[in-house]
Amino acid sequence: SHCGHIAEAEDLWTNHIPNEDMKWDCNVVSALVDGFARNGKLDEAKRVLMEYKDSKKGPLHEAMWISLISGCKLHRNKEMADALYQEIQNMPHFDEDHLTSASVLVSNLFAIDCE
Repeated sequence: SHCGHIAEAEDLWTNHIPNEDMKWDCNVVSALVDGFARNGKLDEAKRVLMEYKDSKKGPLHEAMWISLISGCKLHRNKEMADALYQEIQNMPHFDEDHLTSASVLVSNLFAIDCE
């Protein structure tokens, strides 16, 4: 997915992982979210992240959220980045370092227009 082969990655994840525990492993989901986000498929990345979150398939993983916010910065989607940042501020498992990383990403995104 980092090479732009996100369609193949999604097909693999959707159709070729028969084991649900493996499919919903936080590292596998994080990689898929990151691939979608890097390739500008922010809505798809958010859909997978929210499905993971809402189904409580595993522990919430900060990397998923940071990857999506980073994709928002890369593709200049301020609205989604801000909404995600607002949501993670209310998550007790997010540690200070990850909140700081998210804050810097969102701040840099909003600063782009000020340059």
